[in-house]
Amino acid sequence: MYDAQKARIDQARDRFDREVSARSPELRRTACEYLGVLSEFIRTFNDGPAADPAIVHVDTTGQLRQAEDLVVWAEQERQRVRTTLSDLP
Repeated sequence: MYDAQKARIDQARDRFDREVSARSPELRRTACEYLGVLSEFIRTFNDGPAADPAIVHVDTTGQLRQAEDLVVWAEQERQRVRTTLSDLP
């Protein structure tokens, strides 16, 4: 369910990190796009099965727990991107 979004996150993160390293003039735009992808994933998780405690309770595959761990990571990434943006001239 979250695999496609995770792939998009990975692509956006790779591009963001490359542009940070290269001090690309496109960094601000790329950072905003990356923030959008991260935020979309977090919204999808929060509005999806994770919002229903009954479903979370019967998640025997652990997929929701893994996705929840990814949400925590995504929140940390958003903070990293915001910090990078605030350091731009």
